Amino acid sequence: MQLPDSRLIKVQSVGLAAFGPLNPHSAVLSDAAVAFGEPASVHRLGELCVQRWPAIGLTIQFRASAGDDQCGGEARIERIRVAGGPAVEANWRTAEGIRPLQRLSGVRRIYPEAGMVRSSRLVLVKPPGGEGEPVLAVRLVDGRVGAMEFPIDAASG
Repeated sequence: MQLPDSRLIKVQSVGLAAFGPLNPHSAVLSDAAVAFGEPASVHRLGELCVQRWPAIGLTIQFRASAGDDQCGGEARIERIRVAGGPAVEANWRTAEGIRPLQRLSGVRRIYPEAGMVRSSRLVLVKPPGGEGEPVLAVRLVDGRVGAMEFPIDAASG
């Protein structure tokens, strides 16, 4: 268990183990509000509920079970994104040392096995077997980590 105000992200090849104080595989929408406060914005996007905490550079997409309200308290995390200067100020970082606005050269020192940058995206941690959504990918802007993206595989929770 991490401290309630933790901004440490624990990434494993089998999935995201911890995102600050949350277990992303079991946390629901209401847990995110407890962990990070009420979001500054909430909007529905198709079957998703997108919540943003711009002061800490955080966006979380939630999805509910079929027929349930995508912005209901029991909706599950589908994707987490931390980005920009506010994420740096909030001290978001992976246990391995990846941080928003970090230079690509620093990322490659931590993950020398990372492949090619494709469409400004670099996959750092692949899922077991290497197929499907990555566990951790970064979006690059001007040779720096503009955003860290964490798709959550609901099947692994």
